[in-house]
Amino acid sequence: MPVMKREELKKIIDENNLKTMEDVGEFITSLEKEMIEAILQGELDAHLGYSKYDYENKKTEDSRNGYTSKEVYGKTGRFRIDVPRDRDSSFEPKLVKKREKDISNLEDIILLLYQKGLTTRDIQSYLMEVYNYEISPETISNITDRVIDKAREWQNRPLEEIYTIVFIDGLVSKGGCKIICVNFLEYIKERM
Repeated sequence: MPVMKREELKKIIDENNLKTMEDVGEFITSLEKEMIEAILQGELDAHLGYSKYDYENKKTEDSRNGYTSKEVYGKTGRFRIDVPRDRDSSFEPKLVKKREKDISNLEDIILLLYQKGLTTRDIQSYLMEVYNYEISPETISNITDRVIDKAREWQNRPLEEIYTIVFIDGLVSKGGCKIICVNFLEYIKERM
């Protein structure tokens, strides 16, 4: 199902002078940037309780205080966004959290590749080739080390003395299933 009509798409291509796939990529990145910045503005509006220039509904001493420019890594690559600020620094953005730079699902991709047995250098090469995203092997190791710690914690957890495991195999026959199930339940009760 197309998202927009062909005429609309042609108009966007013509208006933005999109000639190559690189042009299309840059255009999509600019759309992602604009969308993120608009959402951040909405988050600030909700935090302050009034929209920009709507001083009639302002019921707080806090107000807007410009922007902080920040480089992030999104689904379409690396780009800069302007994160709005408030005067008393109580605004905590949800979409792009403070001190967060990676807003893609990059960690999930790294963990999936690691789980499949790729080395940190292989993962680095893959991310550069597929996403044009440069990341150091040390960063990849830091991400995978967090998973290793969790896995070791799970492996070293205290075990229960007894675990009940039930394997059920079925035979479909006219009237026979009821007898098998009753006998199985009686067998389990005897063992517990």
